[in-house]
Amino acid sequence: MARARNIKPSFFTNELLGESDPLNSLLFIGLWVLADRDGRLEDRPIRIRASVFPLRSGVDVESHLQWLHDNGFIVRYEIKGKKYIQIENFVKHQQPHYKEVASTIPPIQGRRNVGSTLSQRRVNVEPSSADVDLTSSQRRVELESTKALHDPLIPESLQSESLQSESPSLIPESLASERFREVWQKWIEHRKEIKAPLKPKQVEGQLRKLALEGESSAIARIERSIANGWRGLWFDGEASAKPKSSDLGQRAASTYEQFVNRGKT
Repeated sequence: MARARNIKPSFFTNELLGESDPLNSLLFIGLWVLADRDGRLEDRPIRIRASVFPLRSGVDVESHLQWLHDNGFIVRYEIKGKKYIQIENFVKHQQPHYKEVASTIPPIQGRRNVGSTLSQRRVNVEPSSADVDLTSSQRRVELESTKALHDPLIPESLQSESLQSESPSLIPESLASERFREVWQKWIEHRKEIKAPLKPKQVEGQLRKLALEGESSAIARIERSIANGWRGLWFDGEASAKPKSSDLGQRAASTYEQFVNRGKT
């Protein structure tokens, strides 16, 4: 099922895509709308061609998928005989609707974050084993762990700033799951996009309140605000809202009465 996705201006300034076959770029965008909320989809070139290029004939989707894989835009992997695709940095750049169902496709084993920037090659992975068996047509995973890895969708001039994690040490232990960290990073990016970046005190305060609500409620709250383009997480009528003016008036009257009565004694 196709879904609405975002596209950022930096996509058009990516040199790898810009200097390659335009169909690589078009297919890459097409994969976004076919992928689930975690950026995963089945690796079925014939079906992908029917969805992305329904009116074009002679498009070799297999070769374009392999080009995207070889250049670090996607990872093609296999689990228990079934082939899948993971779009790199998907959860970092996309904001799926909060009602979008969770992914049913198994992630790449051994990855902490499905949207990581690690450049991996096509592998055959069994979930029950930590070892990876490679065939002659599948190269061993190469991890560049000693240097900063480039993000395919962000110009090199912005790499150092974009790859920095936001406030990881401030996240409470009760919210330290990978899922919450992904959603929280989206919230940080959302506030930057609407020109209202979070300040350190705001980060600390929001995380403290979210921890009181529990992980599932906190995630739902953040995703709701992102989906609606809001800059806040709490609003009037909710538990953290300010007292109503009528309540303030009653408190003031009660305080005044106590003051008057105290003077009479």
